[in-house]
Amino acid sequence: MRYWDSSAIIPLLVVESASLGMREVHAADPAIATWWGTPVECVSALARLERDGKLTPAGLARSITRIRHAIASWTEVGPSDDVREQAIRLLRVHQLRAADAIQLAGQSGSRYP
Repeated sequence: MRYWDSSAIIPLLVVESASLGMREVHAADPAIATWWGTPVECVSALARLERDGKLTPAGLARSITRIRHAIASWTEVGPSDDVREQAIRLLRVHQLRAADAIQLAGQSGSRYP
């Protein structure tokens, strides 16, 4: 099982330069661990692609449906006191945005590689 963030999942949903490589990684190990906010980040990225004219409204809808179905098979790192405290620590020692600190705290607090 690998930890996947939204930048790795988006190429599985839409064709990008990284799509082939990400599909190969996913095929070799289809188990995905990610933080609970990844679907939100994915929809944000997809909506941005639609606004930029790089994704049609139908393509956006299909991708969101794929995310909703995929969530059921993901192992999600949820919010917890430990993740919150780790995120606070990360914000004090690194120049991060809150969402980035929460994601990193969830990843470092998980048991997944």
